[in-house]
Amino acid sequence: MRVLRKISFCMTARETALSALLISACFQNVVIFSLGGAAIKPFHVIALILLVLSIVALRASWSLFNRWFLISVLYVIGISLIDSMRFGINVVLFNYAFFFVMIASVMNYGRGLPMDRWGVIVRSSALFVIAVVAIKIVLYGDAVMGFVSYGGNGHPSIPSFFSDSVNLEASWLALFGVFFNRDRVGLLYLIGSLSISALYASRVGIILSLLSIAYVLFVKSKDRIGVSKLVGIAVLIAGLIAVAQIAGLPIMDRFLAIGEDKGSTGRMDMWQYALSAFIDAPLFGNGAGNAVVHLKMVSGTPFSEGNIHNYPLQVLLDFGFMGFVFFIALILNVMAIFRKERFSNPFAAYILCWVVGSLFQFRGADALLAFFIAGYLLTTTMEPKARFCDGRSSFASQERILVGNASRKLRGSGK
Repeated sequence: MRVLRKISFCMTARETALSALLISACFQNVVIFSLGGAAIKPFHVIALILLVLSIVALRASWSLFNRWFLISVLYVIGISLIDSMRFGINVVLFNYAFFFVMIASVMNYGRGLPMDRWGVIVRSSALFVIAVVAIKIVLYGDAVMGFVSYGGNGHPSIPSFFSDSVNLEASWLALFGVFFNRDRVGLLYLIGSLSISALYASRVGIILSLLSIAYVLFVKSKDRIGVSKLVGIAVLIAGLIAVAQIAGLPIMDRFLAIGEDKGSTGRMDMWQYALSAFIDAPLFGNGAGNAVVHLKMVSGTPFSEGNIHNYPLQVLLDFGFMGFVFFIALILNVMAIFRKERFSNPFAAYILCWVVGSLFQFRGADALLAFFIAGYLLTTTMEPKARFCDGRSSFASQERILVGNASRKLRGSGK
């Protein structure tokens, strides 16, 4: 047992660093300093450090793995620079640039880690983050209970760790759920994230929580879905609705108000001008982050939103028809490989659930999404060379040396 503990300790340095990066990407409101209007945050610094460490360690074997990744980088930056002559350069372009840096950093620093270790990294990070969020909810209990008691069309007026919205906070927590298993810890996390979505009255959070629960219970477990399980799902949903009604949670009213509440009407007010904006710049769009800028131009309406709350539509407007086709092709590719792998890769499940959520929120170029795209590229059969170290990786070599030294030391001591 002591040997296993020491070997485990020797093998966790990279895992700890990657977990620190993932956790820091969740606390998006922590700003170190601003640079040209762009906020530099802890996860920017950690990702750059890991990028440098991966270059030093891997040297000649450092790579981007996938040609489509490089094409995406060149297309997004190139089109945005061309469109800047008409629409200007949006700070979102910085987010996209770092989005690609994040992917390259995680892909190389995490090279060779097997899927089970990635699961440990994500689950431990998610448990830490949801615990901190739970503590925050307790500290702001009066505000949360006040919102639950009096309802309303929005969300509790409390600080959020994830960007500027507790709605996003609930959604990101729900997405983590696909990495958990059908055990006690997994069920507690899934119930916890669903409860937070209900308290926050987050409709997207509820949808993503239910998708995560369905994936963990009925897809990831490989059990066949029979009539009894379908009945069980129906009973579970009915029970959740009943609990929400009895507890007086405003989440049900939020669902019934779709199309009438401020959140829905604000989105639809923007979406109605999407066709006009697309016709005005059909092939190459208006550049990263300029969809709302263009909508303001064609509508004459000073929208207050920073994005249009529909990422596929935003891709169409930001990068034009060519960019939209490329985006759809990538999603279809993920779906095809996910099916080929018998729906076993939680990274693919995370990405596809994110796509569902992006129909109503998410601005794109999120650091958290970049982390999981990198994990997907490392673990999917689409990248067989990146899945396991070939023995030349300095990371793998150093880990084997540390493990070997620990084992010899223990054998020499007779323990």
